[in-house]
Amino acid sequence: MKHRISAGAFVLDQDRILLVRHKKEGSYDFWVAPGGGVIGTESLLQAAKREVKEETGIDVEPLRPVCMEEFYDPKTRHIKTWVLCKLEGGCLSVEADEAVQEHIVEARFFSEEEIKKERMDVYPAFIRTKIWEDLAFSQQNIEHIGIHEAKYF
Repeated sequence: MKHRISAGAFVLDQDRILLVRHKKEGSYDFWVAPGGGVIGTESLLQAAKREVKEETGIDVEPLRPVCMEEFYDPKTRHIKTWVLCKLEGGCLSVEADEAVQEHIVEARFFSEEEIKKERMDVYPAFIRTKIWEDLAFSQQNIEHIGIHEAKYF
């Protein structure tokens, strides 16, 4: 089984969270916070920032890792670190090559109420419930030591 390290971004703006819609006719239609695989020696925070830009066209400042998610499919085990990010600027757009290749057709900010009301598949699933409380009230931080070359291997 392969392993994949990835970073996702919880981009908040005025109590709303950024989601992108992946839609491939006859195959899937779901909303997810932006994110994707880490490239080379890129840090998780750098990956989160790059993925947001590629998928939505906006610029963010990664603040801190807030949670980790593990999942698997028949071929790959995934470890995703979700990073809290601050909106810096730019205009939402899903026209970049990376967004088109990933079948991203829409990007927008949702309030907690909108997400709970809408009948849509949302990932990670805890965006519908737990994430709002965690982000609003949690003072716990995951310490981010960063990436470095292994001394012994």
